[in-house]
Amino acid sequence: MALSLGSPSFLILTWAFLFPVVVAYLKLVEERELEARFGEAYLAYKRECPSCCRGPGALVARVVEMARAERLKAPWLKAVEEEGGMIEIRLHGRGGQGVWTAANLLAMAAIREGKHAQSFPFFGPERMGAPIVAFARISDEPIRIHSMIYRPDVVGVLDPRLLGPEVVEGLKENSMLIVDTEEEPETVRKLLGLKPGLGKIWTLDASGMAMEVFGRAITNTAIVAAIVRATGITSLDSLLETVKKRFRGKAAEKNVEIMRRAYEGVRSER
Repeated sequence: MALSLGSPSFLILTWAFLFPVVVAYLKLVEERELEARFGEAYLAYKRECPSCCRGPGALVARVVEMARAERLKAPWLKAVEEEGGMIEIRLHGRGGQGVWTAANLLAMAAIREGKHAQSFPFFGPERMGAPIVAFARISDEPIRIHSMIYRPDVVGVLDPRLLGPEVVEGLKENSMLIVDTEEEPETVRKLLGLKPGLGKIWTLDASGMAMEVFGRAITNTAIVAAIVRATGITSLDSLLETVKKRFRGKAAEKNVEIMRRAYEGVRSER
């Protein structure tokens, strides 16, 4: 049976062929960047770990393990920790919640202040409501890194149902975790099984605020404001001006309202 160019069967077959090609290409580009950035430490990791077993989380865990065993000096690990004051942000949410918009707002607010920034999403053929991740980097110096973020300084969670191992993957001692939840930060730490001293947790009821302001649980701008309050990476004024340019009319007014509420309402661990 012949397939027409616009038929669902043709589109499905085309996507089934193109998706693994695109993934393989992106993986190749990212591996080259990791090799250039981390040098011998990453090459040693590749030699010891089969490609079928490699992944972002495995990469961090494996190189840290080798560094602790003093088999390597892990020069790239030090580079990550001392990346010229750069702040790396990872956002977890669901399709339709504006996760990439949140990352983009942070980047644009930083650029407004004369900083360097980038933002980008990571998702496959996701449907509405499926988990997705977005990233942002902010620095006083030009940013020459374009890989995903494996050791985030800041993690934002737009949906409390996503709390799990993926959220805390790569978390550092000085990282900040900002979560949409009614729970207290100490409760979230216990829920995630994080040992004391690993990261600092901030929480706010972003979903409740969003229901009152928008009538639905769109939490992206609330989480962004909470991140700005927790980290000080930009001023609230710069963020609000960015939002006013991104949205218009009532949408802008409502987003400004929820961001002010989130900025004042987010709470940290004692």
